[in-house]
Amino acid sequence: MNLFDKMKKYQPPEKPNDGEFKSDVSTILHGTSVQNRKEMCELEYMKARRLLKNPTVETVARAKNIMNTLATDFDYLPAVLWMAEFSVNGVKNPEQAAMWYKKAADAGNKEAMEKVAKMYARGRFLPKNPEKAQEYLEKLAAGDPAYCFKIASLYGEGKDGFPKDGKKSADWFAKGAEKSDITTRLFAVFRYWRIGETQTALKLCGEIGAQSKKSLAAIEEKSPDGIQAMIVKQTLKTVERMQADISGGKP
Repeated sequence: MNLFDKMKKYQPPEKPNDGEFKSDVSTILHGTSVQNRKEMCELEYMKARRLLKNPTVETVARAKNIMNTLATDFDYLPAVLWMAEFSVNGVKNPEQAAMWYKKAADAGNKEAMEKVAKMYARGRFLPKNPEKAQEYLEKLAAGDPAYCFKIASLYGEGKDGFPKDGKKSADWFAKGAEKSDITTRLFAVFRYWRIGETQTALKLCGEIGAQSKKSLAAIEEKSPDGIQAMIVKQTLKTVERMQADISGGKP
């Protein structure tokens, strides 16, 4: 049984004075020094969470007003996210939820950024805008290479508002693979090769080969016959074979 089902069991003696609760929170927080405001926001947020432990129409109304003040007047991110979830599960207002999620996304929350990107891509609850969707995903990709692969997949499959574009798909995959393992980077070479971008494939292959040779030299100084040296040597053979096949136009 979720919070909103539990509320239905209770009937308050009288309607709470919502304005009074909002006024109390605003007065406390606006009267707090900037240095202590974050701490006060945290305390007010926890107060609202405690009110929700035994939910009634009155306590939920009080909690909502605290959260709304924290989210609207102070941009307190946990409260912004709570208002988004409340809009989805409580008042069943997806357009309002989209507004709160966008506010959280613009504040840098990863989960909200991904949700907003999907809304823009699909045109659900926000105007369809694939460019805005890509903008949010690119911000995510800047901090997490996993999102580069996600964008690569969207371009590769041409879904969620993204046009089908093999070159952009390969570019984003290669970007995500930059700090990945050798196998992933070699697959990036293959993706370029598959779409006919032979020069880009050869360039990337050369970079991987140069890096592997550098690694091998360092490894051989310590353990020339060790397992690591054998693995890197095998990688170099794979790179050389791919370079030969790409140069020779083999499929």
